[in-house]
Amino acid sequence: MKILIQKEQFKLLLNIDLKPLNLLQWLFYANSVSITQNIKQNYLFCTVKILILDYFSQNLKPKEKSVNFY
Repeated sequence: MKILIQKEQFKLLLNIDLKPLNLLQWLFYANSVSITQNIKQNYLFCTVKILILDYFSQNLKPKEKSVNFY
């Protein structure tokens, strides 16, 4: 599953492998994507917060996926 997240002038393409038998529902919020640019080191740091809704426990489990662009 490919998800394109765009915020301001930056775009992030996530390629997430979800098993067909996985009963987790993935909820993505574009507003929770935080993109900052470090001018001195000239790279983009992006943190994507992913909320996973577990059908069995009915609990929201926050996870973060960080990607560095050099």
